[in-house]
Amino acid sequence: MKLKQIGGIIALIVVTAAITVMATSWGMNRSVATSKYGNISKNAFYTDVKTSTAAQNQLKQAMLDKILAAKYGKQITTQVVNSEYEKSARVYGDSAWNTMLKQSNYTETSFKAKIKANLLIRAAVKANVKITTQDLQQAFKTYQPTVTVQSIMVGQKNVAQTVTKQLASGQSFEKMVVKYSLDTNTNSTHGQMVPFNATAKNVDPAIMQAAFKLKNRQVSAPIKGKNGYYIIKMVNNPGKGTMKEHQAYLETQIINDYMTGSHGKSLNMVLKKLYDAADIRVHDSALTAVEKY
Repeated sequence: MKLKQIGGIIALIVVTAAITVMATSWGMNRSVATSKYGNISKNAFYTDVKTSTAAQNQLKQAMLDKILAAKYGKQITTQVVNSEYEKSARVYGDSAWNTMLKQSNYTETSFKAKIKANLLIRAAVKANVKITTQDLQQAFKTYQPTVTVQSIMVGQKNVAQTVTKQLASGQSFEKMVVKYSLDTNTNSTHGQMVPFNATAKNVDPAIMQAAFKLKNRQVSAPIKGKNGYYIIKMVNNPGKGTMKEHQAYLETQIINDYMTGSHGKSLNMVLKKLYDAADIRVHDSALTAVEKY
């Protein structure tokens, strides 16, 4: 090739590179917002925003999302996400579910995205946590079986004591529910509550504490609860059983503890392990903190 031709090619490359740099620079210097008092360029906006804690956390979360999707995304199929979505919707019913979504600023799409994100994290925990015998023993200490009780709620302690005396004299618990109970949620079911275990969130802790001590057909002394005084009768307490019998349930509860950070379990420990092993490199000196979890 002649020197003249080579020189022409080099000149073309240089010009093209210069145009690219100018175009990039021009693009970054274009205004992202304008006013009669002045403009804000993309470059200035980016420079200010990238140093904020919120922006760095958002970038870190975006990187973590990439990691989780790459490692566990195949497990969390559209079918799995849809199934979990339908379970949540069934709890409320169609009309109430749509209202709940709207009040919580969710759409069906954004709620499914949240479900998928949680399932990815759960898959990461399962893959990276080794559940030991000690973990199972600790979980079994607080384990309680699902029990069913009847309850009578009254407003004053002296009324609760009267109910207790009448029950002791042989009066029917069901009749006492009709005569005394102020709990409109259970009056139509002879006082019977929805079955619950130690993980229930909507049962008064005072009722739970008393219930787990009762055997079948036993009646409690008056219990001071959040909304009044309760007398409860054990309908069905299957007994705690052995740790081995409930191992699968206990393992699920241990994973739940990691997800919620309960009982000394740390979700951050799992995520940090994955994040720091991903060899993240940030190509902006102002964002190097994002390279580590």
